[in-house]
Amino acid sequence: MYKDITSFLDEVVDEFEIGQLVHLESFGLYDAMSSIEIMDPKMDSGMTLDSDLNKKPFELKARLKPEQVLWIIDRLFICEMTWHTGHSLSQTLFTCMYLHYIPELTPELFSNTTDANNDTTDQNDEVLIEFVILVLKAYVMGTVKCCQLVLDEMSKGNVYEEEDFATNKYGISIYEDFPESQAIKLLDDAETWLEQHGGPWIRLHGHEQSENIIHAMISRLNLRKAAQSQLAIAMKLLNGSQDEIGVNNTLDLGVEVEGAFDPLINRKLISQTPPRPIRLLSIQESIDGMLNMFKSLNSICEIIDYKSATSLTPPPCAFSRSLLQSTVCTDNRILGKISMFQLVKDSVTELTNPPYTYFASKNETDVLSNGERIDEAKYKISKLTHTFIDSAMKPLTDYFRILCHNRSRQRRNMCKVLADWDLLQEESEYIDMELQSIIKEEPLKTDEGQLYSFHLSSWVYHHKLKLMEEILFLGFELELYGNHEFIMIYW
Repeated sequence: MYKDITSFLDEVVDEFEIGQLVHLESFGLYDAMSSIEIMDPKMDSGMTLDSDLNKKPFELKARLKPEQVLWIIDRLFICEMTWHTGHSLSQTLFTCMYLHYIPELTPELFSNTTDANNDTTDQNDEVLIEFVILVLKAYVMGTVKCCQLVLDEMSKGNVYEEEDFATNKYGISIYEDFPESQAIKLLDDAETWLEQHGGPWIRLHGHEQSENIIHAMISRLNLRKAAQSQLAIAMKLLNGSQDEIGVNNTLDLGVEVEGAFDPLINRKLISQTPPRPIRLLSIQESIDGMLNMFKSLNSICEIIDYKSATSLTPPPCAFSRSLLQSTVCTDNRILGKISMFQLVKDSVTELTNPPYTYFASKNETDVLSNGERIDEAKYKISKLTHTFIDSAMKPLTDYFRILCHNRSRQRRNMCKVLADWDLLQEESEYIDMELQSIIKEEPLKTDEGQLYSFHLSSWVYHHKLKLMEEILFLGFELELYGNHEFIMIYW
């Protein structure tokens, strides 16, 4: 039997000093965080709304119609893309109740059970069950495996936890031991069943949108497979066209399933800190986000066809930026085959076009073909340019890596490395003057006087100016300037 001790606690609290707390020995961080009330239903475990009282509970054994399966698939897609924008799993993917019961979606689950709301025949009831244990299960598992691949990449440390991405799984399994090949097989089996059994059933019992529903399901299953390998096909399936049915032009076919998603599930998860309240993306925002991510991934694939140093342009989204760092810059080599020496050489050559002898290899300068003594002039040129490249490799590598960070961290790190480029410019100017004296360069006479070609220092100065410009413009983007500072920034 319980006794109300509220008045007693109120009296005791009056005797406490500020900061004092009476608690059990077992009181820990999770208890402290759980006691914080910020009046957000997703985060306050004790907060009950009137809408919660009338909320329909989740029913795992519910028979779902094709339109309902389609709605769950699209809703899960929205949660996935919202997670990609940096929000936590507990407020996005984990709100899908079916994700927590994937292994239980088997024929045995539905055996010896009846659906009070189902007025179809036994055969029709069996088909509705197949939509759950074949189509929906395959798509949910395919989504989970895609997210696991993303998590594996994001855990490499190329981007920053909580700044760019949220990798905390809150102790929830995402079926890491389930093979990817088996997930693809589930998707293949679901597509085959749809074509042979599910599709004909929809045509027989459906309405005027039957064909669209069938193609909508197949396109979503194919999208989940293609997202791992064939980006061009994935973009085509996602965007669709007037002649072809894809995800984008079948968004209005789904029918909501109450209880399938629980936005308050975060209350039941053990988390280190309360997550921030979020707004899920719209379905169109989700599609646009995935299209942009596919384009970014496709641009990374095109980087492999390295044509020039300027082709190494980082994409915007966090997953793509992390993947670019894992793919492009490893062990001081670009794409695993191009040395940093070659990268600096290509970049300088594209911008200032220095004399060929500047970047002649040591094999060409150390020993002549007939075995005679070394050409001292060529040797000095080679030594000076190699000294320059050794000094330029780290700032250039740092610059590419900084471009793979989020916008706030980009500006902060650019301010740090700017000093390195300034020192490199001083060194390169000295090297340029030494090279001019060795090759006996003839100056270009102009009205303003004689001009020499500072090939190396001009390249450094160009990149330093780019850094300064990006720092200033990022200040606008990040809203760091006051109105009174605009005139100085523009100047």
